[in-house]
Amino acid sequence: MDFKIIQSGSKKIFTLFIIRNLTREIEIFNTTLNPNPEWLKNQLRSLTDGSKKLYLITDNDILYENVDFSAFNIKRLNTKPRSPLMNAFIERFIGSFNREALVFYDKSTLTLDKVHKITKDYVNYYNNHRPHQGIGNITIPQYKKVLQGQHFTYKTNNHFKHEITNPFENLQKKQFLDGYINHYYLPHHNTDLHQFSQINTNYA
Repeated sequence: MDFKIIQSGSKKIFTLFIIRNLTREIEIFNTTLNPNPEWLKNQLRSLTDGSKKLYLITDNDILYENVDFSAFNIKRLNTKPRSPLMNAFIERFIGSFNREALVFYDKSTLTLDKVHKITKDYVNYYNNHRPHQGIGNITIPQYKKVLQGQHFTYKTNNHFKHEITNPFENLQKKQFLDGYINHYYLPHHNTDLHQFSQINTNYA
């Protein structure tokens, strides 16, 4: 768990992210101007029903000090000061969020609602469409199927030549972040896990 803080004019906008290390999926995100203990408790309630013990890695931010994590059956694991590698996955995500989402916007004019919209759109892209180097350059939904023991293989361009004359005739595009990110893909040709995705992130 970690916060991304955006300075917009005279105000600070706080965005909380909670990532599941195993799958790289963003489980919880929310934005606020006032990350008080009650607000943080509400985020933890939405993370767990308390029936299973969770381990949550955080830094030593004072924002966490007035919240009893154990009340939600959560064991908080604190990183050492100035040791971002101890919580590397969330740090890596926030770096991607900076480079792939916030970079397109003038931070000094952002409102709370706009930051929430940007975050929601990027998390959708990140969780469902973006390939991840750390899990073999596949998407999170594909990786979850791998973890469930389901067979997954890539289709290559050569394979597609036997199915359609020109694979790019059916190329489809999905846009994120007001069109700053263009995600190109080929639709499924089977009902099983076989698929081929061509990703192009266009910053122009």
